[in-house]
Amino acid sequence: MLEIAGYEDGPLVDGSRFLDLPLFWPCHLGSSLWGEDAQAVAFGPDWDDAQELYKTLSSPDEWPAFTVRLHSGYGLHVVYRNLEGDQGVRLPALPP
Repeated sequence: MLEIAGYEDGPLVDGSRFLDLPLFWPCHLGSSLWGEDAQAVAFGPDWDDAQELYKTLSSPDEWPAFTVRLHSGYGLHVVYRNLEGDQGVRLPALPP
């Protein structure tokens, strides 16, 4: 289990395994597309696979999290906070 300050009660899991999946970044960025029709056009034939990945990323039972280190020495934790009725990606800062 990962430990990130402020998320001690969340069911965090190592999300780094998703980073190499071909659909991860389109799925992650696809949340900014408004409506299923726009998302279906963006993903084309991979639409069903993208929906399955999204279900995994948004599960209330496991919150994928990973860390991105910046050139400055700082970093960001990326946390898929999957509270029922309050889902979203949070980016708590990580000190250098």
